[in-house]
Amino acid sequence: MTTSQNVASRGLGRLLSKVAPIEPREVPAVVIAFCLFFCVFAGYFSVRPVRETIGTVLGKERVADLFVVTWIASLAIIPIYGYLVGKFRRSVFLPWIYGGIAIALAIVGLVLKADESNIASGQFFYVFISVLNLFIVSVFWSFLLELFTQQQSKRLFGIIAAGGTVGALVGPFLTDMLVATVGNSGILFFGAFMFVLTLFFQRALLRIWSSTGAESAASAQSAAAQGA
Repeated sequence: MTTSQNVASRGLGRLLSKVAPIEPREVPAVVIAFCLFFCVFAGYFSVRPVRETIGTVLGKERVADLFVVTWIASLAIIPIYGYLVGKFRRSVFLPWIYGGIAIALAIVGLVLKADESNIASGQFFYVFISVLNLFIVSVFWSFLLELFTQQQSKRLFGIIAAGGTVGALVGPFLTDMLVATVGNSGILFFGAFMFVLTLFFQRALLRIWSSTGAESAASAQSAAAQGA
């Protein structure tokens, strides 16, 4: 664990420990998971207002058609997502999902930077951002379930979920503050950056868990067995 991660764990860890029953050796993993979920929601909710702006550019008739496209895309992606989730571990699947989102946001941002009224990219983004919520949350919790035991999830998932709540508040706030300066394309770049950060936090969480998680899980299972 790096010095910066230690500092973050001590600072945020003390705060989180005051409101949740977190064991000392669980603090680094909880802090990183909190930050990971923060980035997911901050990234998503920062770019979602751009969808509404693009909707006004596309016009009511195109947006009405895109509702149908979104419905079809949602039906199509669910079985594909289910197949991939069943085939790959979430620890492998999550970076592909979030990395793909980051790339897509960056590409649309580049196109909109060159031409804010580009209809094709606007339509793609409108549908894309509308179906994101089908899996960005579920893949996160599925990933955590691979790491935390059932007993730990009851104690820790509530405080980790608060990271998403904070991100959902901070994302739109930053969009409102920055959009006049950086434009819609800049907001998409910011969203892409937040999803890139999730990849670093996921790797940090896996490293932390490989050194401390197994011990914490064993202790939790032992405590649960003694309590039973």
